[in-house]
Amino acid sequence: MPRLPKVSGRILIVDDDERQRTALAAMLADGDYETQMAADGLEALERLESFDADVIVTDLVMPRMDGFELLRRLKEQGDLTPAIALTPSAASKRRSPRCTTSRHSGSWRSR
Repeated sequence: MPRLPKVSGRILIVDDDERQRTALAAMLADGDYETQMAADGLEALERLESFDADVIVTDLVMPRMDGFELLRRLKEQGDLTPAIALTPSAASKRRSPRCTTSRHSGSWRSR
């Protein structure tokens, strides 16, 4: 079976739940990904001043600045870095993320 080429990239992980951030970073560690982490949207904006992310993975529900506001601000700044938004499932008592993608256009697709 042919091997797929190795993919690399820079990923900003934004989530107020440290366990979620750490778990996602650990999953990406096996690949050739450089990751940075932020606990909320404000910290993400600070990180993006010195970290040129290829993609942003963000929770939508966070204190201080949520993922919606983070993506709105990035769009206002002209930053159209692709984003993957994680949301907790309303049907589950424990945090079970659902995933949506956006290019800050205001359109969200549930996965």
